[in-house]
Amino acid sequence: MSDFIERLAARRGPVSYTSPAPSPDGQRLAWIADTDGRPRAWLADLDPAQIKEPDRPLSDLADVTALAWSPDGTWIALQVAPHGGERTGVHLVDPATGEVRDLAPGAAAATLGAWAPTGRVVGVTVFPEGSGDGQACLVDVRDGTSTVLAAGPAARVCT
Repeated sequence: MSDFIERLAARRGPVSYTSPAPSPDGQRLAWIADTDGRPRAWLADLDPAQIKEPDRPLSDLADVTALAWSPDGTWIALQVAPHGGERTGVHLVDPATGEVRDLAPGAAAATLGAWAPTGRVVGVTVFPEGSGDGQACLVDVRDGTSTVLAAGPAARVCT
């Protein structure tokens, strides 16, 4: 994998490649790269003979700061910090279609936690508008419903 990153860096100049994450089945690789000046998530098939750089990022989401595959490989969760700001958001991207879903659309900010082993829920810390207190939530990726793991002001944005 480091050979792949070195080849890309040599072709494009100083580009940051971070957070390489192989898919659970080992067939694909997701990573963050600032190829166009803003960190975006990228996805490529892992061909033992040669990894081919994709022509475009996984989605139009920019300023990606973290990513995590669901255990079943159905989704990639992305944490984004729009324009490099402090307030992050969490989105799901379907690696097959590029469909994007915001996991906390009513929140002032959200941070990515960990996936449950089933791949059906992902942990997200949600920060409601006007409150500095974050609340831990488990978001069901099938229907967007959530379970608040702690009571407090975030309960209104975690559901």
